[in-house]
Amino acid sequence: MKLIIINKKDPNEIIEDVKSGKIHVICVAENSFTHLNVYAELMLNFSRTDINNFVELSNSRSEVGTLFPKAYLSILPIGNIQSDDKLSFYVEEIFTLNQQYLKSEILFFSLEDSFINKEIIFKIIENKIQIEKNNNLFVKEIWLEN
Repeated sequence: MKLIIINKKDPNEIIEDVKSGKIHVICVAENSFTHLNVYAELMLNFSRTDINNFVELSNSRSEVGTLFPKAYLSILPIGNIQSDDKLSFYVEEIFTLNQQYLKSEILFFSLEDSFINKEIIFKIIENKIQIEKNNNLFVKEIWLEN
């Protein structure tokens, strides 16, 4: 499995792959002028109300949320995201969601800089790849936002 540390592509360049399901975008569950809003509202035409409800539900339950099957877009709740254990759990959930339901070739962690330590998420994903290296995963690449 190839791990791409930095994604340098603009959302407009990848939106067709997101719509087709080749790319599964993972954002932080925060709603205003965020990566989530760019993909969900501006590019996938979800209403602000739907996104507000989506974010609120994920954060109130402290659970990963997904818009699948309407969109290949998932969110990580922000409440416990600073905890390495919780972040590991959420990454595990993303892999499980992708493997069982979305079946995307690329996981794109488009995360806000202020919430996620890139070194920590990199180590968590690297560890997950080592654990899963002998399994038949759908995911072939993992991207991180710069």
